[in-house]
Amino acid sequence: MPTNGMLHRLETLVNQESGTYNKQGIDRVGKTLMQWFSDLGFDITEDVQQDRGNNLVGYYKGAKDAKIIVLAHMDTVFKEGTVNVRPFSKDEQYAYGPGVFDMKASIVVLYQALVELKNEHQEELLENVAILFNSDEEVGSIHSRAWIEEHAKEKSFALILEPTRDKQRVCNARKGGGKYYLHLYGKASHAGMAHRHGESAVEELALLIPKLHALTDYDEGVTVNVGLIEGGTSVNTIAPYAYAGIDLRMETIEQAEQFDKLIRAQIAKRANSEITYELESRSGISRPPFVPDEGSEQLLRYVQEVGKNMGWDIEAEKTGGGSDGNLTSYIGIPTIDGLGPVGGNAHQEDEYVDISSLEERKEFLKALLLRLTDAAKK
Repeated sequence: MPTNGMLHRLETLVNQESGTYNKQGIDRVGKTLMQWFSDLGFDITEDVQQDRGNNLVGYYKGAKDAKIIVLAHMDTVFKEGTVNVRPFSKDEQYAYGPGVFDMKASIVVLYQALVELKNEHQEELLENVAILFNSDEEVGSIHSRAWIEEHAKEKSFALILEPTRDKQRVCNARKGGGKYYLHLYGKASHAGMAHRHGESAVEELALLIPKLHALTDYDEGVTVNVGLIEGGTSVNTIAPYAYAGIDLRMETIEQAEQFDKLIRAQIAKRANSEITYELESRSGISRPPFVPDEGSEQLLRYVQEVGKNMGWDIEAEKTGGGSDGNLTSYIGIPTIDGLGPVGGNAHQEDEYVDISSLEERKEFLKALLLRLTDAAKK
């Protein structure tokens, strides 16, 4: 079982609300982490953001030539006020609360692993580890991407602490993703007295959605989904405005380029030329696909070797969800994902983490850092 200290720290983080758009909450979590890891000996630098929580990066006693970068995110998907309704709780088997699984337990496991390595006089190892916490992973790391890539470049290994549903599974491949935020502007008019004089943005969007969905190709692993819509001002007004949030998932960078063009081309084919379309500047491919290469395959073998020493038969899997591993992999850094604790129901009201997995994953992470530090010397 994990130490009481681990559970206490987990409770602290879970009860510090940090939805992606809650800058104050994320920065509160950030201050907590700065205190923890600074006390451990890491020099922590804030990447200050105006509209999002500040990002954090740390190097042990300023050792900027670290070869291993460990990434976790501070933000959650939960709206402000959720903690007041259902704060951290636990029973004999599980801990619960917003973000407990995805991925505050991972941060606690990382901290405890580094504490114990320091207590075991592994100073050389700590100097080889950079830690990075970003604030907008849940919305695609749009604002932190360039910053992540800057700190990850020239590293030998990237370890992503996204949680897992099975201790004998890690992730070495993820679909890429794109997000498109489309605004449509028409002309308002009274629906009874001047119907013909209006231009309905809602009608235009309704005609566009099936065309976008038709781009989905299951055989090729590509999906397009319009997941958010809104529009209009009142039931008796021709809608002057509509909005759509569009999601694209793909398996290869070639598909990313191809379907980005197809989506934009479909949007350009207006049914009503009087409707004005506007794609937000952040629209487009936010995460390139995480496709295993030779370096990542070798990293997987190190992971499997460490797992075998713990009695685990670790296998790698591919998932449709994205993570910051997509970014490190894309710039050529050998990457492995899914190294966090075991749990389930991410993003749901009954999200949970298996308490026993905290200790297991901590020991696993310690052993993996030791193995990779040795490998980085060669």
